[in-house]
Amino acid sequence: MANLTSPTASAECGLPNVNDMADVIDSLKRLERVGSENSKTTEKLLAAAGALSSLIAQQFRPADGDDILAATMDETSEGFSLRTNYRVRGGKSTDLDRLYRDRVYVALNRDVALAFSKDIANGLLDRIIETLAERIPESQAGIDALTIATANLEPK
Repeated sequence: MANLTSPTASAECGLPNVNDMADVIDSLKRLERVGSENSKTTEKLLAAAGALSSLIAQQFRPADGDDILAATMDETSEGFSLRTNYRVRGGKSTDLDRLYRDRVYVALNRDVALAFSKDIANGLLDRIIETLAERIPESQAGIDALTIATANLEPK
């Protein structure tokens, strides 16, 4: 009969070899180190996405409950045409004004934040700037109409 501390007995009983345990411990240490680094970089990615989301949302000055189309990104993947809508939604305070990628807050999770970062690299900011520029003449026309109406209300 094999001695329980021998490598043969360990293998026969399904117990790990002492050398295998050292490998497992090393792997666990690497897992912890890489996992920690992954957590830190994910946290930074989400923070950056959240900060840019707030900056973009502030440019639109949304009111509580507003849902404004900020930009659309079109791409083709595996022969399919995909359209991604970026919308600014207003909250009860400016801290809640956020940018959403197809109904998901851009800083909600790693996958959405990464997709957002890729869209930024592919020209999303330019499209948002175009949307803001297109809004200026409409706002100016509104200002003009209100100015004329106000001038007509003043006593003469």
